[in-house]
Amino acid sequence: DLSAKHLVCDLTAFESMAQRFGRVNRFGEHEQTRIDVVHSAEIEEGKSDYDAALKKTLNILKSLKKKQQHPEILYDASPHSLRETLRKISDEERQAAFSPKPEILPTSDILFDAWTMTSIKGELPGRPPLAPYLHGILEGDPPQTKVAWREEVERITGDLLREHRPEDLLEDFPLKPHELLSDLSDRVFKHLQKIAERHLDKPVWLFDDQDHVEVLKMKELIPNKEKGEKTKEKMERIQHKTVLLSDKVGGLREGLLNSEKTKVTDPTSLDVSCEWKDEKDEPRRKRFIGSSEDVPKGWRLIRAINLSPSEEDEVETDEEEPSDRKIWCWCEKPRSGDGEGYTSAKEVSLENHTNDVVQIAEAFAKRLKLDELDPEIARSLKWAARWHDLGKNREHWQRSIGNSNMQKCLAKSGPGMIRRRIGHYRHEFGSLIDAEKEPEFAALSPEAKDLTLHLIAAHHGRARPHFPQKEVFDPDKDNPLPKAQKIADETPLRFERLQRRYGRWGLAYLESLLRAADYAASAGLKVKKETVK
Repeated sequence: DLSAKHLVCDLTAFESMAQRFGRVNRFGEHEQTRIDVVHSAEIEEGKSDYDAALKKTLNILKSLKKKQQHPEILYDASPHSLRETLRKISDEERQAAFSPKPEILPTSDILFDAWTMTSIKGELPGRPPLAPYLHGILEGDPPQTKVAWREEVERITGDLLREHRPEDLLEDFPLKPHELLSDLSDRVFKHLQKIAERHLDKPVWLFDDQDHVEVLKMKELIPNKEKGEKTKEKMERIQHKTVLLSDKVGGLREGLLNSEKTKVTDPTSLDVSCEWKDEKDEPRRKRFIGSSEDVPKGWRLIRAINLSPSEEDEVETDEEEPSDRKIWCWCEKPRSGDGEGYTSAKEVSLENHTNDVVQIAEAFAKRLKLDELDPEIARSLKWAARWHDLGKNREHWQRSIGNSNMQKCLAKSGPGMIRRRIGHYRHEFGSLIDAEKEPEFAALSPEAKDLTLHLIAAHHGRARPHFPQKEVFDPDKDNPLPKAQKIADETPLRFERLQRRYGRWGLAYLESLLRAADYAASAGLKVKKETVK
């Protein structure tokens, strides 16, 4: 429900223009709003079908009813005016203003199966990028590249990169649309070349739509003539990808990519990651140098990065955090942030969180009438909600969120608790092990067991189809590695069986029910009790 007071945009085909216009003064809250459309003085109509559509769209916009004030530049672009204008032209003229139909690439079951395996990051043979298949290929539509600036690109280097993987950092603090600049790849490359020449050894992150991140130096983005590297090959490397630059290399001026050398007065001004606002125009997330005790009330800590590690940090202790450490704290609003939310504005017991998730999941099942459609699905959702966080009941995991009191297991830690990343243990994997020990699990049918375990395994993005090998373990001494490996080996087989039974989209939909219930409970939402008469 985006509603802008004013709009400045470029000229595009009519269907996109109408969509943009619909986002201006959407609820009629303003008496005066203005839309400025920027376009080339001369549009070569015969250059391509898309240029012809732009020319037709421009003609339609110029035929809108003119405003009495400044009729030479002001037109009435209200929905009523657009509708009346379209009524006056033929169907052929309207169709000519729409984007030409893109080339639809052929798909196959093999491709769809490859795209469903989202837990396999990076390049996978036989799995091409998804975007061209989603949107089609438009004639004369050159590849694009996105650019953003982040402080962590230059802060997190060396040993810190091994402890805080770029993929994990971007999962905790995802790039939002307001951070991204998108342009044609060849134009982006020209600017990057000039920026790189001034900052050859500065780091840069390059990643694709599969969240596979390459950590490079700026000089690796430009051709090395001594090695015979070609400009075309280097430019192709950034196509359909996102280039994440250090906020200290510059490259942005007045909202546009600009490689001219400028004096940066505020070295952090290009990192706008914390300018993501909520409906009250207040920030949804923030970062600061301090300690976990400095986290403001109403916020939760999602990551703490020790920027000045010492040898003592390799050993876990119960001592208080040394005052001379530089801790970079990343925080978010509990109701509006991203991530798995292991910390909260106040601590949440594992029992209470689980009960909340179960209530919400059961409410979903009732609303969707799952008992009538398929009782086994309803039962599986209920038990998956009940057991999805059993793996948090480990001393290892509790210590990682700052809780040293195993008499009171927490699902979310509260203010003042120091969250530590200890190894690669995933609580979902531990939950799989514990769920099979539950008495109620034995009573489920084989099909319900499969779905229950998969919903548990997949509720934080794993198990499609696997758990990475480094996550295949349980710190509980009662669960040795051979047992963990057996459960890991069963995970992709179970995923394949369920996709055959429910279909690719059906299984993804069922996964979303538990995820939504878990997220809603983490956000503090409660099920309203119905009045029984």
